[in-house]
Order: sequence, then C-alpha cells, then structure tokens
Amino acid sequence: MKLLEIRLEQVAVTVQDARPILKPTTLTFASDAKIGMLGRNGSGKTTLARLLSGLDKPTAGKITRGQGRIMHVLQRPEHHFTQDAVLWEVAGYLRGVSDIREGWKYLDAVNLPRDLERIPPRRLSGGQQRLLALACALAAQPDLLILDEPLAELDADSRRLVRESLLSLKETHQGGLISISHHPDDLFGLAEQLWVMDGGELVYQGEWQSCPLDVLNRCLDPADASLYRWLREQESAGYAVPAHAYESPDMPTLIQLLEGDRR
Repeated sequence: MKLLEIRLEQVAVTVQDARPILKPTTLTFASDAKIGMLGRNGSGKTTLARLLSGLDKPTAGKITRGQGRIMHVLQRPEHHFTQDAVLWEVAGYLRGVSDIREGWKYLDAVNLPRDLERIPPRRLSGGQQRLLALACALAAQPDLLILDEPLAELDADSRRLVRESLLSLKETHQGGLISISHHPDDLFGLAEQLWVMDGGELVYQGEWQSCPLDVLNRCLDPADASLYRWLREQESAGYAVPAHAYESPDMPTLIQLLEGDRR
C-alpha cells in the first residue's frame, strides 16, 4: 500500500454564471488519514471529494496527485453496477486475478452472504447494494477510498449492517479513508480528522473531537438531534469529555462515560 499524497492549491469550481461551487481551497491529504467530511447539502463536500478522486476537474487552481489508486463509492451504488450477478460485479474489480471466486473474500469482508453471488446487483436491497459497492471498491485494492454518504436513505437495519462493515473497514484498510456525511453522528468511530464544508468553503480542518461548536452549528439546524453536538456542548459548558467518548454513537454509553469522568 503506497502513501498517496494529494495537494490542492487555490483550487476552485464555478459554474457558467460564475457562481462558486467551491471557493479557493488549499489543502494537503495523505492517504493514511481517516477523514470525516461534514456539510449540509450543497455545501461543496461532494465537489471537493470528486476533485480529490479525479472524477472532476477544477475551473481554477492546481491539483498535484501522487501515484496510487483511488476508488470513489458514489451515493447511488447502482451507478457502479454493470454485471448480471453479484460475484461477477466484484470480479470486475479484481486486480491480477483470473479466478472470480477470489471475489468471495471481499463479499465476506463486508458481510454479504455468498449465497447472493448469482443475484443481479439491482435486485439487492439498498443496504446490500451499498455493501456490494464497497466490496467492489475493496477488490480494487485502493490506496484511498472515498465514501459519499454511505448511510444515507437506509432503514435502521441496513444502516446498522453498513455501519458495522465500515467500522471494521476503518480498522483493517491500510490506505486512506474519506467518509462524507451531512450529519456528524454518521462519522462516529470512522473519523480521526474532520473537514467541515459550508457554502463552498472549507471552514474547519482538525481533530475529530475538537470542532468548534459555532462551526458545527453551521451544519445543523437547532432542532437537529445530534450526539456529537451534545458532546461539543458539554465541553463548551466546561465539562471534561474523555477522548474515547467521541468513538461511540450510543447515548447510554456516552452518558456513562461522562458521569464516570465527572466523579
């Protein structure tokens, strides 16, 4: 696994009416990083991700991208699918392997049952399609994996299954990982660093557990329920929140951690 470095220097994207989609942005990304990218719909986060992966080009500025393989898993996983069976879909991404059965280990890695191998990908449930797209990306052995809203529009059971696979992936994938979401609670356990986008601008780059509350509130409405914001509010109120509290999305666990710390 190579260390892939990507540098953006005053990179911007505008549309024909000169309206900025991404304001001039300078950053350096190294592919051993685990990034959570947060922002409202239309904040520019997907645009920035597509620039990093090479799917889009900027209208201004310079991108320097080192050698390495980048896989960008789109929010609509069906856009990836071209084959008539699950195993053939994974096999299409295998590198230097002639036996399609090698694809089984990638189905196993994302907890997709092998008995689905002959099913057409478009007949899978929404959660299963997300997992299949993830298995395909892993089969390509990427140095950087970009996941665009991997938990969006899933029911509770599907969210749980996909989230469990993502948490396992975060521990086992040696390369970089960028997880994109419009809600911070989706990033618990996945992000070590946080990028916050607002109005086409990168307004925060820093530690996951250190995002300023005023920056976070630019992404969330006052009525939005958020365990992550609750933790940031506790710290802003002067309570000492242990770092490991930011690894769990479970409210009872968080309350227990905080009560134990206050004693």
